[in-house]
Order: sequence, then structure tokens, then C-alpha cells
Amino acid sequence: MTRGARCISGKRLAAFALGQLSTRNRARVLSHAASCSTCAARLELVTDLGASTDDATRLQRVLDEIDRRNREASVLVKELFLEPSHRWPSIVSGDERYWDAAVIKRLLEQADLDYDTNPLRGLLLTDMAADACERLRIQDRDVPSLRYTAYKERSTYQRRFGRFTNALSDIDAAESALHSGDPSLGSVQRATLHYARALVYAEPDFWQPERAIQLLDEAEPVFLAASPERARAAVFLRGAVYERSGNVYAALRIWHALAESAESESGDYADVARSIAACYAVLGQVQQAGQWCDEALRLNAQRGMTSVSYSKALLVQGHVLSAMERYLDALGAYTQSEQMFSAFGMEDTALRVALAGIRVRLLIDSAADVRARLVELANRSAALDVKEKHRRPHVTAEAFDYLRRYSESQPVTVDVVVFVERFLDDITSRAVYRFVAPIPPRVM
Repeated sequence: MTRGARCISGKRLAAFALGQLSTRNRARVLSHAASCSTCAARLELVTDLGASTDDATRLQRVLDEIDRRNREASVLVKELFLEPSHRWPSIVSGDERYWDAAVIKRLLEQADLDYDTNPLRGLLLTDMAADACERLRIQDRDVPSLRYTAYKERSTYQRRFGRFTNALSDIDAAESALHSGDPSLGSVQRATLHYARALVYAEPDFWQPERAIQLLDEAEPVFLAASPERARAAVFLRGAVYERSGNVYAALRIWHALAESAESESGDYADVARSIAACYAVLGQVQQAGQWCDEALRLNAQRGMTSVSYSKALLVQGHVLSAMERYLDALGAYTQSEQMFSAFGMEDTALRVALAGIRVRLLIDSAADVRARLVELANRSAALDVKEKHRRPHVTAEAFDYLRRYSESQPVTVDVVVFVERFLDDITSRAVYRFVAPIPPRVM
């Protein structure tokens, strides 16, 4: 599903089937369907009907019935959203009205819209959609495409929250739908799963850069022919793999080329601008980093200042301002970014941003008492380690526990914080490895 794109209306599908759309609008319908398996299935249905009859009235009756079901589904989902969110899973699993293709599509559409603004709710919605898919009648023609979409979308959220093994399991489940014989599931959907796997293999916990590049090599030609938006996403990820491999200049070349081809006010351009700014910050080219970061913040603010993308841009801004020795301003950017990541449920990132805030506090005042803050972060990190069963939270908890014990025995210095901060940055962008303390805490 194209991120944030709504499904094609029944009226437009009817016009497509009857040949009533302009060439440009037909191309738009086909482009959307290429990246949305749900609309691909609907498009196949109305195209088959249009080929078998020139009776516009009959075709419209079929589409009216689809629209009626969609309206009923929208009402049902609105009623669900009036309930406390912790009750949603039990409501959906216990009420057969939700075991309906139209309802599942509504849940997935909302999850798609939530990706950058309410990821916790998005994960919950994809959980419910996947569960409801398993309860659909197997003879329902929508089952394979819905299963594919539900598991693919949930894998995206699983990866966002660091649940990489679960993400790969969901990709496997989505791939099983490709073998169903459903004609709406073809090369684009297979390429999309290659891209989804590449995203996981580009993560430090599953760091396999060569495999990620191989998957992108297979996916990009398909996307270039059918879905330019997905092609740009694959190229962007290729740049990220190079950057995480330490080849910052190769990443910059890729991202500069994307920036030149992207619409200057688009979300794609904002994400590319943020990534370019981060690269220049790493290279110590703070003026260029600042210019690109300002552009990313401006565009993200236009899209909404309560998004994951905006909080990422604030994090980069903190790094840039710190490099410029504007420590008070950097502290403000880090503080806002940490609060947003924490609210989104992205605690791993929030902890790293919080540590950057401690660094600039010590740069402002080397005698600042940061013990209470480090104890808080150590406790939060330990809780995350218990919750998330993979290696990065474990070594992160070890690093924060070291800082906690250090602060209890002696004054915390910028150098010690920087050492831990660099370690956390390293395991976030490259393969995870064991934390080794630079200076043992004094025995009290």
C-alpha cells in the first residue's frame, strides 16, 4: 500500500471499466493499483465485469453494492474507535461483523495513515486486521490480497518498533499469499516483499548489507516499470545501507540525486533532506548540514509537527546545533525530540536522544548533576530490555547501567557520556556488538 494513499472510489473504478476516464486518469488508477493489492483486486473485478457486459446499469449495481458494504464498514470502524483502544482487539475478535473484507480494508487504510503520526495505534490496527483475515471465509476472493496486505503492513510496524524477528515472520506470511494463484498478486507485490526484507537486513540486529543490496537489485527494476514512488523508496534505502556501512559519500551521491528528482515540497524530499543533513553533520560540514536540516524541518512542519519524521528532523537539528556549539538550542531540540519519540512508543530512540541531551547539559555546565536523570534512563532501558527480546535493547541496558553506576561513584564527564553515546549510535546504524566499559566505576 502506498503510504498515506486512499483507495480508488467505486465511481472511478466504474468509469475505468467502461472506458470513460482520460488517458491520464487511467494511468493514475493503474499506478495506484500497482502498489495497492486491495485496489488491484477491485480493479480486476470491475474490469472483468466491464469486459463481459456493456450494461452500465448492471456494472453500477455491483459497484453500488461494494460502496454500500464500504459505508457500513466505515460506520462499524467509527463505532470501534469510540471505545477505549485497549478494548479494540477483544471487540474485533468477538464480533463477526468485523470479520469482513470491507472492515479489514478500513482498518488497514487507517493504519496506513497512522504510520508517521500514531504508530502505536497503527501497529494495533494491523494486529487486528491480520487476526480478522484469518477468520474470513476461505472462498472470499479478497482473502489472498487482504492477507498479503495485512501481514505486509504489520511487518512494517514490527520493524519500526524493533521487533525484527516478528517482521520477518509477517513477511513470510505475506509471501504465502503470493502462492495462492490470485492474479492480483504478482511481480510488484513480490518486489515489495523483497524491499521489506531489505529493510530488516539493513537493521543492525539483522545486519546483512550484501543481502539487502541484492534484494534491492531485484526489486528496483520492477518498481521503475510500475511504481515510481516505490522505486524512490528503494533507492533511498540503498543510500541508507551505504551510509550505515561507512560509505557516507556514496550515500550522499544517491540522496542528492533523489533530492534533484523529488518534488521540492514533498514528504520524500523532506526525508532525503534530513538524511543529507545527517551525513554532512557526520562529516563536520555544519553549514551545509544546517541548510539541509532547516529545509527538512520546514517541510515536516508543513506536514504536521506531531510526526515521526518531524521528531527525526529535530534529532538531526540537535546534532547540527551541538556541532555549532549552540548548546542551549541543541538541548531544546533534543528535549522536544525525546518527548515525541517517547509518545510514539519508540523508546529505544527516545533513550538515545535523552543521552544526547545529557551531553549538551554537561557542555553547558560541566558540574551539572545528571545522576537522577541517568538513573531514570537506566530504569527505562532495563524495562525495555525486559519487554523487547532481542540484542540491541540488552546491550543498550548494559550501557545505561554502566552510566548509572558511574554516576553513583564519581562525577560524570562529557567524555564518558560521549563514549556511550557513540556506542549507541554505532549499534543503531551497524551490527550490534557487546558493550565494553571504558573506565570501570569506582568501588564505593
